[in-house]
Amino acid sequence: MKYIKTLFKTVFITPTVFLILFSACTTSPIQKKSNSFVQPAKWNDELITLNISANLASKYHDETNSGSCKFILNGKDSLSLIIKGPFEIPIGKLYADPKYFVYYDAFNNQILEGKPTAKNLKRATMVPLSFDEFIRLLRCETPSEPDDFTRDETYKNNDGLLYKNTSNKDYIEYALYSSENNNLIRYQRKLMTGQLILDLVYKDYETFDGFQLAKYMIFNFPEIDTKVDLQINKYEINKDINKTLRFNLPEGIKVYRIE
Repeated sequence: MKYIKTLFKTVFITPTVFLILFSACTTSPIQKKSNSFVQPAKWNDELITLNISANLASKYHDETNSGSCKFILNGKDSLSLIIKGPFEIPIGKLYADPKYFVYYDAFNNQILEGKPTAKNLKRATMVPLSFDEFIRLLRCETPSEPDDFTRDETYKNNDGLLYKNTSNKDYIEYALYSSENNNLIRYQRKLMTGQLILDLVYKDYETFDGFQLAKYMIFNFPEIDTKVDLQINKYEINKDINKTLRFNLPEGIKVYRIE
């Protein structure tokens, strides 16, 4: 369990599982825009299914790990994640939908299941992101409605325009958009005290089947001293998913229910 949680702690923190895994995307070609026209990018309803293959590197405190992962996102309805360590050693499998998740810890041969809240997923995989948050961030979209964000006029750097969302009672969201193409290039969360709890950087956007998606996602969770880097090798967009993402559980393994 220690190896898996370390890999997840760093990979995803989402998280991971999420260890790993996972900015507002756009379907329009890259265009230069004046700052006055940059607005938070809308959620992209035309992006339905998304398969992601990636290398991952994680760091938890002073311990580092590397491996690979594969996500399958069936719209906003369900996702699956397979994580492998060096030499393709199976580490874990995750299935999640809005009401349920199950994680098979192959390394320690145990199963965890429960509601996919940020708290529960953190307990299971050390990734403090809920199912909905994980889905949106992997799609390069803000977890909260883009219309909830307002311009932060105090931000004077010339790397983009900063928007913030203060509607959540527990934290403030910040979204930095490129002034050239409206891509989400950074997403942060801070507690009301100002403490940074999530810093996600998106780099090297490219066009895949008409959609702008990042080739690198760098998750940093300072509160738990965890960092996860995803280097995307392949995107498959709007491919038919002809089978359920939920996997069969091995027999004879203890199941731990997380409430």
